[in-house]
Amino acid sequence: MRARVLLVLILGAAPAWAQSGRRGAASGRVPRSAAAQNVDHCWRAWWERNRTDLVGFRHVFHNAGTITGKNNPDEKPDPLGGYRPAVLSTLRAIAYGRSDRDVRRAAVLAIGRMGTPEDAHRILEILGRSHEPDEIRDAAALALGMLPAAADTKTRDATRTRLVALLSRPERLPARARQLAIIAAGLRARHDGVLSMRLAEWTVKGVKRRDEAAALAFAAGLAGDRIFLPELLRGVGNSQFARRPLPDVARSHVVLALGRLGDPLAARALVKALQDDGPHSRRSAALALGRLLRLGQLTGKAAVTPVEKALVKVLRKSRDPVLRGYCALALGGARRPAGIAELRRALSNERRADMRPWAALGLALAARDRKSDEADLIRRGLRGRLSTVRQHDLHAALCIAVGLAGADDAREDLLRRVRRASLPVSVRGAAAQGFGLLRKAPAHLQTQLARAMGQAPDDLVGDVALALGMLGRRSIMPTLLARLKAATSRIDQRRLLLALGHLGHHRAAAPLLEMIENRHLKPALRKLAATALGLMGDDREQDVLFGLEADFNYLATTTATRAMLDAY
Repeated sequence: MRARVLLVLILGAAPAWAQSGRRGAASGRVPRSAAAQNVDHCWRAWWERNRTDLVGFRHVFHNAGTITGKNNPDEKPDPLGGYRPAVLSTLRAIAYGRSDRDVRRAAVLAIGRMGTPEDAHRILEILGRSHEPDEIRDAAALALGMLPAAADTKTRDATRTRLVALLSRPERLPARARQLAIIAAGLRARHDGVLSMRLAEWTVKGVKRRDEAAALAFAAGLAGDRIFLPELLRGVGNSQFARRPLPDVARSHVVLALGRLGDPLAARALVKALQDDGPHSRRSAALALGRLLRLGQLTGKAAVTPVEKALVKVLRKSRDPVLRGYCALALGGARRPAGIAELRRALSNERRADMRPWAALGLALAARDRKSDEADLIRRGLRGRLSTVRQHDLHAALCIAVGLAGADDAREDLLRRVRRASLPVSVRGAAAQGFGLLRKAPAHLQTQLARAMGQAPDDLVGDVALALGMLGRRSIMPTLLARLKAATSRIDQRRLLLALGHLGHHRAAAPLLEMIENRHLKPALRKLAATALGLMGDDREQDVLFGLEADFNYLATTTATRAMLDAY
């Protein structure tokens, strides 16, 4: 599994939407004006975080193209072509040598994405050096979690022994690097039962700090081992984990870990957590229950399961708009008739306008990659709403929803919206993303979209480039590289890098390698080049961090998990 396409533009501070989401009272009663403002931030933030996971980055890379398609889904060439050895050599020289701090950080993370198991030895050295800057050690911890496990037992045992030795002595690591190293251990424990046992031992014995307990809970969910289930269930019941009392934000990691384990025994505790005093724990419980429903663990003979009833009740009655939105996503992902019917009602409810974007996205999840009469009915309904919508926020959500649902007959509607200058940029950008989400398009429509990128305002270019990247339009590669050098906005840089990652062609490797080797360039550009090369060089089928993105409550982030989720 592999690291998310959105690349290394970490700059540490909490995003504005993450801060705004914490304004709700513990009771979940959010003032109406604040609720509308926060929910706008939240559905967009959720989409920005989950987009690549929902599209399936590697699926797009291998299969995107024209609608007539001469692509061979079994043909998986190296996106870096013959440049891979040179790229790895350059990244290692920067990561393990002396260079600008930001460039080194990007190089270390890039090695985590495209390196080999043998790189773990050098990464552990960086992690253990007390004189290294904290952000370099943070990056080393993340890279260690992303590196593939060694096939031979000797190398795997050596890596585990050194990691456990570091974690067994808290004074050897700064607080955040230690938390990230615990999370990295959880990622590696998926393929290492012995490491999973060591994490479980620490969970039972307890730790000294609350933030370490939260990191252990997160690692337990990543490891996916039922050995953690008893402690996690006790943690939801008594608000403690690893013998430490946890505040709401940290407690939400325990709730999410239960969802990631996917065990039906957790259902009752998670339903109870929907009524938790802490808003982040409540929201995380909705996401965790949605995961259990998606995994098919809670379906039975009953037309409506107790979990669905609980989610529907919260969706109708809760005064926390984010919680209602997460319930909508959970019901849509479950693809059960009762949940779909409830989402249709929510989309039609004019009185609760803040819920309608969430309902549209939930319905899109219910129809995504699905061939059935019910899915076709959802697609027609979403497209019908798109043709009549007037409210801009819902308009943007519907553009994304029709693309996510696979409403192929909406291509020309979406393209017209991209080109319509009278619409807000937010709607035009969402229309571009919706067009790209359809994955394939006739060549003449791709050409029109490419022309639109040349005429688009600066704050729209990133979305259009991303759509063309999703479609595999490799002729835009020179334009993307030129735009990347000129981009000043972090959001635009992120989307341009994501587009390059989707295209993943060796034609971009040479100029990017030249950028990272050119010490006369600004460090920011060299950092972007290192990030893009790491992304493109990651040829594994599934991303390490993508999978945990889709079930994460982005408004409840500890400093360690924020660093991890921003590591793109």
